[in-house]
Amino acid sequence: MPCSRPHPSLQHVSSCLHLFEPSSVRLIHRSRQNLRTVRSLANQRCLRLHSHSASTNIKDKNRPILRLSKLKTHSRSASTTPAAAVASVQTVRDAQSLATRIKNLLLGTTIGLSIVFGYYYITDTRSSLHEYLVIPCLRYWYPDAEDAHEFGNKTLKALGRFGLQPRERGAPDAKGDLAVEVFGHILDNPIGTSAGIDKHCEIPDVLFGAGPAIVEIGGVTPLPQEGNEKPRVWRIPSQRALVNRYGLNSEGADFIVMRLRQRLREYAYHLGWGIDEEAENDVLDGNTGVPPGSLSKGKLLAVQIAKNKWTTDDDIEAVKQDYIQCTSLL
Repeated sequence: MPCSRPHPSLQHVSSCLHLFEPSSVRLIHRSRQNLRTVRSLANQRCLRLHSHSASTNIKDKNRPILRLSKLKTHSRSASTTPAAAVASVQTVRDAQSLATRIKNLLLGTTIGLSIVFGYYYITDTRSSLHEYLVIPCLRYWYPDAEDAHEFGNKTLKALGRFGLQPRERGAPDAKGDLAVEVFGHILDNPIGTSAGIDKHCEIPDVLFGAGPAIVEIGGVTPLPQEGNEKPRVWRIPSQRALVNRYGLNSEGADFIVMRLRQRLREYAYHLGWGIDEEAENDVLDGNTGVPPGSLSKGKLLAVQIAKNKWTTDDDIEAVKQDYIQCTSLL
């Protein structure tokens, strides 16, 4: 089979022939013979190349035909059961979705129960967390006992606003064996906190919630005074005790009265009685059914009063006036 285009070697030979001038017939005759020889060789070479490419094309064509037949066979077998395939895929998806929902439900339930359990545990006065974690941390962060005292009161006050303060839970004295009578009032127990814990009437309700039936605030002086110079409170770790030398630092009776009045009016407001002076008088007169000081049945709020430091003990009349002023205001 003739080649469709001349072989590159022929083109090279023909280009070389143009370089020679036809000086003699012999040279031309030899050139023509050589040209025929080259052409025959080139034709044979072209035939071999063509036969090789044809065999390669046949092999390449056979491969995709076999693959296509396999694909057609698979497609026919798959097309015969489309409903079953769709059903199996849907079953797998439903199983995965159910597993995910169960996993999320268990995770949410675990988180919710952990929060509820943590809330009840942390806000219980019997929790060992307060003794073995909170107190050691306060002692470490605040080497000065007065700084730890102030930080503790501020923290309890902030927690009390959100209902997260520690409190006594349950009914430890359901039979009333600890009930006592004080000044004509029946109290739940004879336990009380002395003045100095809540000197400025910041957390009386938080202290009541911890369990004692008596909470004493103060001491309160007629006029504000600084107390002794710092440091004035020391720890005795071996005795688990404190040495208190505050020296009656007080913000003054007027300031304590303002806080007590605000506390009464907020209580009346939550009961729907209003927040004005009339509502305050209703609480003080006992119309709300609770003691006007503690605002809780079975509990008593006490206030420690004292004279100012500059009022000498020898001036009895001046001492009397200090106590009368505090009593009349409070």
